[in-house]
Amino acid sequence: MRTRAALSVLSLCFVAPVRAPTHARSEIGADALRAELTAFAHDSMMGRRAGTPDGDRAAAFIARALERTGVVPAGRGGAFAQPLPLTRVRLDATHTTMGYSAMPLFLGTDFLPLTGAFGFITPDSALNVEATSAVYAGNSSQLLDTNAVAGKVVFLAVPRRANHQPDYQLQTEREQIHQYRKAVALVYPMLDLMPRVLVERLMAPRLELTQRYAALMKAPPIIAVVKPTSAQFSYRVYRDSVDAANVVAMVRGTDAALRDEFVVVTAHMDHLGVANGRDREGDDSVFNGAVAGSGAIALLEMAKQLSLAPLKRSILFLWTTAHEDGLLGAEYFADTPSVPRDRIAAAVDLDGIAAAPDSMVRRASFSDRLAPLCDASAWHFVRWGIPALRLSANRGEQYRRVTDDVAHVDFGAYASAVNAALERITEIANGPRLARIAPQPNPRTACVTN
Repeated sequence: MRTRAALSVLSLCFVAPVRAPTHARSEIGADALRAELTAFAHDSMMGRRAGTPDGDRAAAFIARALERTGVVPAGRGGAFAQPLPLTRVRLDATHTTMGYSAMPLFLGTDFLPLTGAFGFITPDSALNVEATSAVYAGNSSQLLDTNAVAGKVVFLAVPRRANHQPDYQLQTEREQIHQYRKAVALVYPMLDLMPRVLVERLMAPRLELTQRYAALMKAPPIIAVVKPTSAQFSYRVYRDSVDAANVVAMVRGTDAALRDEFVVVTAHMDHLGVANGRDREGDDSVFNGAVAGSGAIALLEMAKQLSLAPLKRSILFLWTTAHEDGLLGAEYFADTPSVPRDRIAAAVDLDGIAAAPDSMVRRASFSDRLAPLCDASAWHFVRWGIPALRLSANRGEQYRRVTDDVAHVDFGAYASAVNAALERITEIANGPRLARIAPQPNPRTACVTN
């Protein structure tokens, strides 16, 4: 049975008690932030990895805190939880091989199957594929006939973006890959051009949105190599369903004309789990994610304050999961929001706000450009035409390290940034509605920087 007990706190279909607003909002203090973040980023939370019991405990932590406030559950079925349909994808390294003339090649160094990555559905297994019947197809400016490559291994040139940089995400190759869909395999000599962190992420187990994967374009096996070779290769991928959920809560607005409009305020609650190998630092192996989780705690404190003094528009608080696996929680909410999408007036992203100077928070502007937002939850709202404000900054020296713990957080500066963010949210919720921006022609396509 996939459902875990840690999700039960989220799944209860109850309505939180609604307090009569006192209209007395206090500043959010450093002591309150310190107490909550110290517990949330403690070693005992084991890095809050999405799709694990530790990720579930992070969501339950948020839900329990919300029960003590006057917010209303706004997930599925009157609960705080918005479950995500996730699949864990795992490349079986023991059955993933490549070699020629009795000389083995090394996974991640010499070759890498791009299984289900970059917006394509590839077969979950390929056994003993040989390039005895092969064809060189070059680049996308010289497409071969579909039937001419049927049953053959196709060697292609390094794809290039409009700025001539290597397109290792294959975003410019969709037409060519579709044209060669009858091939036995497609081989790109680009592995040495891919960032090492990306190679490691593709080799490690990863999460995907099940519904997104099912809608992707089908492709033959795609292999990234350092040098084209007529080697034989095999690989195998396993897929398992995973339980995880966003947490969604609401403070209803006070203005009869505006309370059915929503300002979404979001931050992610998951992190990177437990380190292994070179990511450990001394005896420290837990990715505590203090700065990474500071937005989640800021949302909690804001929910407490706004439940006492609501704003004109309704505020929808969104804690996303599977952020570290590719912003999956934000993507799922933006695609299937728990309120009508056309009633979302704006979105505000607070990820990593403990590292944001309050001066930056005060002067940050809305963006209608995707490129600066590709690594942020905000872009999932922008692609649907919703104005989005990103209130985060360079996360500092501890970013994505096991040393990102509360000892490195300046709680005075953190509190100043959170209060500045709350002022910005108040201006948005009480002010005139922001102009909608043009949505992407296909909002479900990937965010690509050229």
